Amino acid sequence: MDSIRGDLGIRRSYETCHSHDGGFAPSYAIYGSTASTTGSNEAMVQAQSWLHDCLCFHKGCKAGIVDPDWHPTRLIDLGPTLNSTPKIVDREEIIANSPYATLSYCWGSSPPQTTSHSLQKLRQSIPEDKLPKTFRDAFDVARSLQIRYIWIDSLCIVQDSLEDWRQESMTMGQVYQTAICNFAAIASSDGNGGMFRHRYTASLRPPTVELVWAGDHRLLKMCKPNIWIDEIFASPLMSRAWVI
Repeated sequence: MDSIRGDLGIRRSYETCHSHDGGFAPSYAIYGSTASTTGSNEAMVQAQSWLHDCLCFHKGCKAGIVDPDWHPTRLIDLGPTLNSTPKIVDREEIIANSPYATLSYCWGSSPPQTTSHSLQKLRQSIPEDKLPKTFRDAFDVARSLQIRYIWIDSLCIVQDSLEDWRQESMTMGQVYQTAICNFAAIASSDGNGGMFRHRYTASLRPPTVELVWAGDHRLLKMCKPNIWIDEIFASPLMSRAWVI
């Protein structure tokens, strides 16, 4: 993914479109990804293009945001470069007007958790090689989209502090609403399943049928019915009541 980090100016698009409400923004090509895995460079370029279009042209996506410059109490800072060490930072340390992403995933048995004892250590560094695959994949996606900060509940909320849980649960809706993008690991039942999947590429390009009948000429695409229900609503993540 390193090779595409600079291909699309998502950070630049955020600043331009976020500041001027859909005004001038750089024009980028849109690619139809047919790669065999959703974690490919091609798929990430497609995601960059979608996010750019959303930031610049989807006014409804930003309509309910009260304070676009708001940040959660804590975020994971992935750093300014691909080789930076992730760490937890407090709101006061976050660079002003910086976008952040969120992660929705199934906890499973026991994801890594921030506690009162480990918080100070995680403010210095988060050992990325010790994280479950879903977390590492989310970091990779954020870096590819040039999003420096990401919010993950088990790491950004102090799990053994009832006071912190009460405080953070009150702003949970705002955390997700204000995020520039939410990553959803829909197909994984726990944090070890990862975000990416291999796929049958032929299904990505529905066959086209040319129909001529009584002088009427049409091109019809044959698509799988109920694909959203089968692929999204029936996924492990969507079976959890708390999913936003």
